[in-house]
Amino acid sequence: MSGVEMNEAFAATVAGVAPVALLVMTVEIANSRKRLGAALRNLSPKRRLLTSLYGDGNEPTREQVLAAREAIRAAPVGLWTMFLTAVYVLSAIAAASALLGSEVAAIHWLSTPDAGPQPEVAASIRKSLILGFVWVTASPQLMMLNTMFSSLFGGITPGKYESRYSEDVRRYTADEERERRDPESAQAGQD
Repeated sequence: MSGVEMNEAFAATVAGVAPVALLVMTVEIANSRKRLGAALRNLSPKRRLLTSLYGDGNEPTREQVLAAREAIRAAPVGLWTMFLTAVYVLSAIAAASALLGSEVAAIHWLSTPDAGPQPEVAASIRKSLILGFVWVTASPQLMMLNTMFSSLFGGITPGKYESRYSEDVRRYTADEERERRDPESAQAGQD
């Protein structure tokens, strides 16, 4: 036996508490969306490359920018960032689904006359609530630690050189395209 049974007080408490946990979870996920987006845009290999390219006031040449573009395309994705992002997203989906299931089960039990104690349902709801509360409390703390460690060991502020790099790549890519279309005028421009 699990030691817990469905009764009116338990089901009513679940019906009142689960939506609050879901709301807090939804707000946390919404607030984390920007952090997650920044983490995915600024994966470590790219950040290190851009720092070496533009750091200390460097003005990279066309060849360096285009070589960096190719290196960034070939760079492996930051596994740690991808792992944490996947865990965060999947755990949010699991916890939210469990809480939603608990809410539905509690409302169903409350609306069913003579539903009985149903200890299996009560135990499942209890586990779902524990999972939801652990996620709501632990997730922001773990994301904060990840942000802190990424900042300490990442080397640069996310996005610091992104706009300069993007402008340079656009400009040099357009130059490359013009040269491909009209090699003679490109050659004349270099003379």
